[in-house]
Amino acid sequence: MLSEVSRGLGRSLQCAVALGIVCGTALCFTGCASGGNTSSTQSGQSGATFVALVAGSDANDQVDVMTLDFVSITLTSQSGASVTLLPQQENVEFIHLNGTGEPIAIAMIPSDTYTSATVTVGPANFACIGGLSNSIETRTDAVYLYGWTPQDHVSVTLPKPIVVTGNSMLLSLRLLVSQSASWGSANCFTAAQPPSFTITPAFTLQAASTATPETGALVGLRGIVSSVSPSQGSLVVTSDDRSSGGTAPDGSTQTFAPPTWSVVTSSATVFDGIPGISALTSGMPVHMDASFQADGSLLATRVAVYDTNTSDLSEDIGQNTVVLSSNPILDLDAMEGSGILYEDMNIGDAGGGSFNNAQFNVSGAISNLQQLPFPAKFDATSLAAGQLISVTSHALSVQPAPVYIPLSTVTLLPQIVDATVTAITSSGNFQVYTLSLASYELFPQLANQTIQTTVLTDPQTMMIYADKSVQSFTQSPIAVGTTYRFYGAVFNDSGTLRMDCLRIYDGVPL
Repeated sequence: MLSEVSRGLGRSLQCAVALGIVCGTALCFTGCASGGNTSSTQSGQSGATFVALVAGSDANDQVDVMTLDFVSITLTSQSGASVTLLPQQENVEFIHLNGTGEPIAIAMIPSDTYTSATVTVGPANFACIGGLSNSIETRTDAVYLYGWTPQDHVSVTLPKPIVVTGNSMLLSLRLLVSQSASWGSANCFTAAQPPSFTITPAFTLQAASTATPETGALVGLRGIVSSVSPSQGSLVVTSDDRSSGGTAPDGSTQTFAPPTWSVVTSSATVFDGIPGISALTSGMPVHMDASFQADGSLLATRVAVYDTNTSDLSEDIGQNTVVLSSNPILDLDAMEGSGILYEDMNIGDAGGGSFNNAQFNVSGAISNLQQLPFPAKFDATSLAAGQLISVTSHALSVQPAPVYIPLSTVTLLPQIVDATVTAITSSGNFQVYTLSLASYELFPQLANQTIQTTVLTDPQTMMIYADKSVQSFTQSPIAVGTTYRFYGAVFNDSGTLRMDCLRIYDGVPL
């Protein structure tokens, strides 16, 4: 069954629906939430190990949102005994976890050797952007969802048996996005012939160390402060992912909650946008980088706040999809967010967000802007469709166009692009990689819209700038003709896309 909802500025949203769930509104997919209370728990039970489960993904940019509702995750030992890793049902959005990780659960399980795992998924969906035209002002969002995912559609691979031992350890659950979402056409959506589709979640589950990118240094965690104890240097943060619900095959209503993280700070924690932990208050959105502690808590290495006014505060985080400098307004496809306007801060639903009086910021994760061999500018004149941004607003309601939501802040965030290296040069202290982006990548896709007033010279080419501080997680040295994933902030330098790179990963086939 297919339903279509008309959206502003010629934009349309199409929802292909499986297993009896009908999409009747623009907000047709479940809220982006992940779950599992990850607060501190002490080990010490005889023969038991304290295990932290971290979710991550590998993706190649064809899918811009993918959420899965987890009913259960279990391990089975070599003797046939089963244990559960989830204390509660939860929902995880995986695209924002491409190349990194997010703690979703903590469990105390018997020390043993586990040889298999079972993941049960309830509602699931993925979204992509297609149907773009260079002759008319239109964009099509395709959102495909299952009301409940058949068990035989889900697979879990253990590269080797998981030996659970000691006081504590980490497990990495990674979603292979390219194997988990498919559609029956060249583009993710064709209006004339809606494609068939499948959602077949394919996971790898393995023990991980603090040296791995998804578990050792967690980057880009985002959430809302639930409570703060400045005297203890600690806070509790609820993930920016949202609670969701669904109907099980037996007709019962199921709920899926976001995680809560117990976070500690130290004298080395960098605060961005606020002077320190005493400036944090309940309800304040925070962006964090962190690492695991032995008790399962997170040690924040960076805590950023881009809007300190919590009164009627909403935040949307996603890739900018339309820039109209003449109005000036922007559109946003949200991966995560909070507040009453979450997922409504876009042109189709609310006339777009006006950045006329917004404060522009660059994520504090980027610390070398002054050393770059190009002017790393991010303001109202250099916005580009495809950039990952956070926007905040204090508007009280959503109204139809031409009423535009006044944005308070627009912040450029690090993102991942998956692309092929075509040339390697250098500039000063930076290694420079020239990338060829796939045609389905958002930068070239969105540049085709004639509605754009920010024009890119060559939207399929991006320049990557990597200094000696860049972390590389590739299996071999970077070479021309090979595909990699690059993580960093993307700037529009007078029509040329340039990334200030933070991390490099092995690529996912284009």
